[in-house]
Amino acid sequence: MRKLAATVFGAALILGACAGTEKISGPVPSATSGGAAVPCVSSDLVLSVRVPDDERAAAGFIVVDINAAHARGCTIEGYPKVTFSQDSDGTPLGDPAEQQPGTTESLRVTPDRALSVVLQLRDMSAFGSDCEPMHVSGLSITPPGGHGTQFVEYPATVCTNLDTPMLKVWPVGVSLDDIQQATR
Repeated sequence: MRKLAATVFGAALILGACAGTEKISGPVPSATSGGAAVPCVSSDLVLSVRVPDDERAAAGFIVVDINAAHARGCTIEGYPKVTFSQDSDGTPLGDPAEQQPGTTESLRVTPDRALSVVLQLRDMSAFGSDCEPMHVSGLSITPPGGHGTQFVEYPATVCTNLDTPMLKVWPVGVSLDDIQQATR
């Protein structure tokens, strides 16, 4: 499979933890059943992309917010699988994002309680003439647990011929601020 490097402003993508998340320490009652909350599958989620309005935008950061599509919500824990996609059918291009260290926690997502996950894209200009650029339409995202995939529009130009994963991903619940503090 071809491997990819991205350039999106020099490059990093966020799917980071937004305020209002609820950490789960045991079974969480479902709003509909009174039993334990169900793990999220792709069809349970609504994903949207936004660009921060601070210096992080210039550094290539974006945020993919994760909301529940239904009132009962669901729980999510771990790392999503994220790849580039050339079309809206979500067919992945290149290797999945490389998992970065971070604590995984079970978190509840509802329509009014967003979560997010941090991704970092490598700058394709760092690869010089080794880069064979290709336009992609967005990202193919599978929630932790591997149940279904969603396409999220995010046009970019990426390299298609590299041996290094071009995306990094942190667990759901790790914010961009957490990552910046850890690297100081």
